[in-house]
Amino acid sequence: MELRDFTPAQTLMLTRPFLTTGTELIKYSFLDLVYRGILKVYKDWRLPHPRQTRERFYTFVSRGELFTNYIHSYHQHPFVAPFLEDDYEYQVKILAKKVYTDSGEGFGFKSRKVYPQLKEQGYFTTSLGLKYLNLFFVSNKGAKLRRKFKRILNEADESLPKFAQNNTERAKEILSTLGSNVILLDCFNDQLIDQLRPIFNDLGKTDVSFSEGAFGDHEGMVELMFYSFLETMDYFDSSFDLFDSTFDFGSSDFGGDIGGGDFGGGDFGGGDY
Repeated sequence: MELRDFTPAQTLMLTRPFLTTGTELIKYSFLDLVYRGILKVYKDWRLPHPRQTRERFYTFVSRGELFTNYIHSYHQHPFVAPFLEDDYEYQVKILAKKVYTDSGEGFGFKSRKVYPQLKEQGYFTTSLGLKYLNLFFVSNKGAKLRRKFKRILNEADESLPKFAQNNTERAKEILSTLGSNVILLDCFNDQLIDQLRPIFNDLGKTDVSFSEGAFGDHEGMVELMFYSFLETMDYFDSSFDLFDSTFDFGSSDFGGDIGGGDFGGGDFGGGDY
């Protein structure tokens, strides 16, 4: 199995089984679907109630261009299920709350949605009741894959910005290797997206891991991600804050582990546990 065969949530679970929170896994499960063009995000002015006259600016999510073509992973089903019968639209914060509550909140999503599939594939050992204490132990098979993934992510975080400017073929190879896990990189920001614009377009036509509809042009990408990818992440974080202040992405140690720009340090570079 290659890194591109794993979703960002699965990659986080393998590389940081202890410190990765369930709300982080929910967050990156959603962003992965948006990245791949399975779901699309947009803003619109709407009346809060038919009797009111002043419109408000809302952020919605609905089916993306590739919704019917993509076989999603088990842990992504809670995000996909509301759209299976018809092309509905939801406010992002309402969909986030629905997934959060239906999945048994953050820890339930981690232990019941993401962990079982990886355990079934042999990447985790049997933990008996330890998973309820947030103790997940990778197997020898999982530890080997974990080291491989850390190395790839570390190298990509350092080299992708450079190759995006002077070696598009090498940048294309890195993106193809990463798949949607590119959104985990510290260097993945608006500036890099702008530099990768022609590469995203080419990959959308030749590589099934990328959505041509989502990355046909930079303007569409920015609009899809509510003007910036980072704003999308921040908005999704605030959606959780609106109904449960006890889960704060900012205190989840995710920024400390990856935000330094070195996947070889912190939890990504720690021992195999």
